[in-house]
Amino acid sequence: PEENWYRILLACYRELAQLGNAAQLLERVIELFPAQKGYWIQLIGTYQQLKQDRRALATMELAYKRDLLDESELIQLAKMYLYLDMPYKAAQLLEFELNTGHIDETRSNRELLANCWILAQEPERAANILSRMARVAKSPEIYLRLGQLLVDLERWGEATRALRAALSSGSLKSSGIARLLLG
Repeated sequence: PEENWYRILLACYRELAQLGNAAQLLERVIELFPAQKGYWIQLIGTYQQLKQDRRALATMELAYKRDLLDESELIQLAKMYLYLDMPYKAAQLLEFELNTGHIDETRSNRELLANCWILAQEPERAANILSRMARVAKSPEIYLRLGQLLVDLERWGEATRALRAALSSGSLKSSGIARLLLG
């Protein structure tokens, strides 16, 4: 059959809320037209609607290996890893894609990477990221998070400097936490 016939059948399955049939059809369509990114994304979404998160993740990983994902989808893949308790894989993915330039060096992306490393029980890596972020952004909240992490790592001098930097801005919302940690 022509590709359009598959699209019509897929629309019918979706209209009738037959998601299981839609998923099977999308699997077949991906075999026939593997370069069509839209089918991959639809299959991932269908699996998520069916509450088959592991299959959605596996499909997204395959799309990633085929280099079909853009920046927002790469971040979604990292968040799927986190959701399914795989923070180390999420951190590795984010770090690699940030270093290669496929994901922009934004504050939120760097914070996500730091959170992934923290959840993966890699506090040294998280501290390095937060330290770089604090120097660039001069944000009291980032300095506070860095200070908390450095206290956990028992790096007292660095923690003191980070916490004092957080307090010196005067705009820190959680100044009590910073003062407590300094004590």
